[in-house]
Amino acid sequence: MTIRWMTAAGLGALCILAAQAGAPSWNADKERQFDAYIADLLTATGAPGLTVGFATDSITWVKGYGFADLEHRVPASAQTAYRWASVTKPMTAVAALTLVQAGKLDLDANVQQYAPFYPEKRWPLTARRLLGHLGGVSHYRDYGKEGHIKVRKTTREAIAIFADWPLTTEPGTRFGYTSYGYNLLGAVIEGAAGLSYGAYMRQAVWEPLAMDDMRMDELEAIIPHRARGYRMVDGALQRSEVVDISSRFAAGGTRGTVPDILKFGKGMWRHRLLSPELTELMWTSMKTADRRYTRYGMGWNVGGKAGRFMVSHSGAQQETRTLFWVFPRKRLTMAVAFNFESGDRASALERLFETLTGEAHLPAYVGDAADRLRLRAMRLAFSLGAAELDRRGDFEGDAAAAFGFFDEVNELLTRGQVREARTRLNDGLHPVGDDALISLGAFMASALSRGLGPEAYAAARGRGFPAFFGEYVALSRKKGLPRFDRDFEDKAMAWMTAWEKAANPLASAAPAFWLWGPDQLRQKLEPFRGAAIAPDYSNALDGYAQYLGSVGKYAEILTVLQSAIETYPQVAGLHDSLGLFWTYAGQPEKAVAAYRRALALDPTLASAIEALERLEAKKQ
Repeated sequence: MTIRWMTAAGLGALCILAAQAGAPSWNADKERQFDAYIADLLTATGAPGLTVGFATDSITWVKGYGFADLEHRVPASAQTAYRWASVTKPMTAVAALTLVQAGKLDLDANVQQYAPFYPEKRWPLTARRLLGHLGGVSHYRDYGKEGHIKVRKTTREAIAIFADWPLTTEPGTRFGYTSYGYNLLGAVIEGAAGLSYGAYMRQAVWEPLAMDDMRMDELEAIIPHRARGYRMVDGALQRSEVVDISSRFAAGGTRGTVPDILKFGKGMWRHRLLSPELTELMWTSMKTADRRYTRYGMGWNVGGKAGRFMVSHSGAQQETRTLFWVFPRKRLTMAVAFNFESGDRASALERLFETLTGEAHLPAYVGDAADRLRLRAMRLAFSLGAAELDRRGDFEGDAAAAFGFFDEVNELLTRGQVREARTRLNDGLHPVGDDALISLGAFMASALSRGLGPEAYAAARGRGFPAFFGEYVALSRKKGLPRFDRDFEDKAMAWMTAWEKAANPLASAAPAFWLWGPDQLRQKLEPFRGAAIAPDYSNALDGYAQYLGSVGKYAEILTVLQSAIETYPQVAGLHDSLGLFWTYAGQPEKAVAAYRRALALDPTLASAIEALERLEAKKQ
């Protein structure tokens, strides 16, 4: 296999190319398209710089954009070393499992066996629970203090911050994301390994995978190519606050390069460190005691994207925003790191995915509440079910029960029982509902792959969930496969046709809202208003509004939210965000009206319930 190293002056590009059949398509034209998108992103958002890349078995492409250090005009490059924040957690999880593999760590032993200085609690606490954020260990209580520590902490000093706090819940009963839980896991690793956390990470994870630039972040150390971090304060770019992140050592205390993280992802699917059995355990969602998935395994978010199995993690702290995706069956890893605390990591990685694969997977919107829930069921069945087939390679489940479940939800919607249908639908995504919706999507994916052939199925999957369902309905009518209710089948076919005929000027799951600005955005969204079915950018627009707040552009937030609500009037989350805007704007009456509208659309929306209770309590 021939390997070529290529650099682009001033941009710090690194590309390793190898000829191999079936490799993802990447060429100069695609790179130029992506370059233009990122250049606009940096200009419009004020982000100083980023490094982004992907790796397969045959290709590794990494490129830096903008500046790693604005004051000294140092370009960002493939060698730029960023804080990885919570992307540290998957590495910590792998380190723990190497100790399990070596027989040095019992996942179900009390943590005090390895970290005796951590006090015993009301309930036993184990490494298994810590790995899945199911241990009941508190997250930050007062981030104003705990998130701004400026002195170096030893392991014991870091654990002492929360050691005397009681567990928030009985372990296993509730998912509660906690960096402190991962710090405790770091102490367990030290006790089991007989080495410091950093020394064991170097020995067991970083050196075996040739992650040569990965290290524990230290303020005083000379770190080659260290990125300088930035934030936006009142609309002006400033250097990030200087904090010592040793207090977050095993949860978010590392620094390294994008190539390091890509090597880590490749090492996982190649089983360089863990057996296939332990890898499968690590990448399996944990469950709460009431039989609901957490969508988090051991150190990784677990789910699906574009009908493919994906594990991932993100990171955020002073100086940085990071994101890491791994598609194990596709043998693809992607990562991005910003030296900017408002960096739009999801858009950058989403656009790279779309440019690389040629696929843009969008949610869909319709005005009718029952049909919106039908579309949600279709999208989740596709995303999680097809991903499950991608993961397992074959369908395992009760197809008749899965179709019966979907017909039951559809019948509830036909009778106007939207709330009951929503509850039943959510159950079908978990063991408490026998994984019915996931099984449905997995069976459909299996049937389409066999009935259409792998290439035609891949093309259908690439067109998104409306095509996935429409193609299945067409196939089932020809081949005598399990069928849906006839009225629903007609809807699914009509939606597929309308979806594929509709003009979509945005044509991406990561549209350039920040480039167009709030006023032009209204015009861009005009074709979607009142359409029979339209791409649903409500979440992306909500995120754009939050971004505007993070960079101090408060006056533009209202324009964005109003444009979004005009286009997607039945989305409860947009009204919830509008309520938050009016609250901060000091107009409680408008805030109350927005929250009440949100709850009329979704009575279960916890954030709106809590906000409305606070506002009404102030009146009394």
